[in-house]
Amino acid sequence: TPKYLVDRPVIEEELEKTLTDCPFRVAVVKRGRLNSFETDDVGVFKYLTHVTKLKEVPYNAEGEEPPEEPWKRAKAEVPYAPLLAKLREPVTVVVRLYILRGLKLSPKDVSVNSCDPYLLVELGSLPPHNGRERYIEKTLHPQFHEMVQFTTTLPGMSNMVVSVYDWDKYTSDDLVGKTIIDLEQRWFSEEWQKLTTPTTDSEGNRTAAMMPLERRVLTPSGDSEEQSQGALDMWLEMFHEVEERDNPVMDITPAPPVMVEMRCVVYEARNMTAKDVATLQNDLYIRVIVQGIDGKGNIYQQAQETDTHWLASGGKGSFNYRLVFNLELPLRQPRLRIQAWDRDIVGRSDSIGEHIFSLRSMFSQLLAQVKEGNGTTAEIRHPASKTPLNLGREWFSVSHPSKKGESQGEVLCEFSLMTKERAERKPVGIGRAEPNRDPKLPEPERARLNLMDPMGSLKMLVGPERFNQIIAVLCFVLCLFVGGFILLMVLNDVMAALISSVIE
Repeated sequence: TPKYLVDRPVIEEELEKTLTDCPFRVAVVKRGRLNSFETDDVGVFKYLTHVTKLKEVPYNAEGEEPPEEPWKRAKAEVPYAPLLAKLREPVTVVVRLYILRGLKLSPKDVSVNSCDPYLLVELGSLPPHNGRERYIEKTLHPQFHEMVQFTTTLPGMSNMVVSVYDWDKYTSDDLVGKTIIDLEQRWFSEEWQKLTTPTTDSEGNRTAAMMPLERRVLTPSGDSEEQSQGALDMWLEMFHEVEERDNPVMDITPAPPVMVEMRCVVYEARNMTAKDVATLQNDLYIRVIVQGIDGKGNIYQQAQETDTHWLASGGKGSFNYRLVFNLELPLRQPRLRIQAWDRDIVGRSDSIGEHIFSLRSMFSQLLAQVKEGNGTTAEIRHPASKTPLNLGREWFSVSHPSKKGESQGEVLCEFSLMTKERAERKPVGIGRAEPNRDPKLPEPERARLNLMDPMGSLKMLVGPERFNQIIAVLCFVLCLFVGGFILLMVLNDVMAALISSVIE
């Protein structure tokens, strides 16, 4: 977790929806069109309103009779007196907006189902923050990590408009969506001011307030009730201009990518469910997939396969096959999928089952070692091995969604993760190719067809169970043939004896 997110509250919606004391009401000012029922929005009217019960007070005017109307003899309470006093004294405020990422943006490049997003942040007539030159190519989940700062006066220009545009080279840029933050609603809210109050521990140490990370919906006009075009994760800070020194800018720059190599050794399989009903065998191979979300926010996936163990019988498979993945960290929500398949030459291969587990722990441990300056020696193994010579191996049970809770077999694997620097110092080959080391992988134990052993080859082709059934059927047929032949010979002798006795 980045330092700037540690202990930071998270809100899955706009912060103003959680504030119960936003003081102002806002009415949109519209202007009609000539000979049309349509209207145009030309501004907003922000106001305070309160309904209160009148209280009768003594009439103190000298020489005059008290008026008969009750409302003239009454006095109303002014509930907004403290707020009105603040509104009469404008203050200079520093506004900082930290925008981390976009999520599920609406694609504007329909042909590739993506967009090239960038940020545009505006506050009244102040110079806008335009990130067009820093657009991010082809992603619907951009990682912006941008800080925007304005200095303004409140009450005054208060509507901060945060827009996401799709960059286009030859045509005008398309608006993906925008969200509007009313700074006055927050600044003059007592709940907001409580959120910004620093905390003090028992020893008198002051800790700056952690403003909550909020998820703001992007819409065509900025109204959160409209159709969503995506969302932005961000947080907002506001403080008096004289307090700027006490509130240094927080560094939200993402960590530089770390190139790593993950090695997966698939040794063998056992107890695999047979997908070939005729032979009760599998043409077995193992597929390993690394998945996650990359630095651009796109879904990342890399898949590799072992060679095929043809005619694998008895639920067993032998591979001794190494897979090598080149990855770029950090990778969010990383996970590994180990899949067992029965290969079909004609048609789709049959899925036997898969095992899924998180790579977060391995990746975090390696990044921690790199951060400590151990990049050239950093290496993580799963499962952990006690010594370099005693490499850890683990059986991973695979299951299928159609048969929940039932194991469809097991795969014996070992994983190691290391920096690219360390990998280049001790390279290995893919499969069983050279350099074949760490560990050295022998040829798999697999039966092979042999023309000099026809029965053994037949047993391999049809499978042990079907072979035993065929042998049983052949023996039964042979017994019937021999029995029939003997019976025929006996009947022949009996008939010959009868004929001889009749002739005599």
